[in-house]
This record gives sequence, structure tokens and C-alpha cells, in this order.
Amino acid sequence: MYFGLSEEQQFFQETISKFLEGESTIDAIRSFTKGDNPDFPEKIH
Repeated sequence: MYFGLSEEQQFFQETISKFLEGESTIDAIRSFTKGDNPDFPEKIH
């Protein structure tokens, strides 16, 4: 049985990673998840 990602899942993962690299930082995401950043960009939220 194969437990890896399908081609579509890999594409989705790569696309989201590239988007987030250009739009947000890890610190900003962590701040948002703690509720410290109400102004988190709408296109990411």
C-alpha cells in the first residue's frame, strides 16, 4: 500500500508553500493562531 502524496497533493502542497513564503512569515502565523494578530491578511485567512 502506498502512503505517499498523490501528484495532485504534491502540487497543492508546493503551491501553498510558495504562496505562504511570499505572503507571510512563521512568526506572523504563530501570532495569528495565538489571537495576537487580528489584522492577518484576508487572503491568507
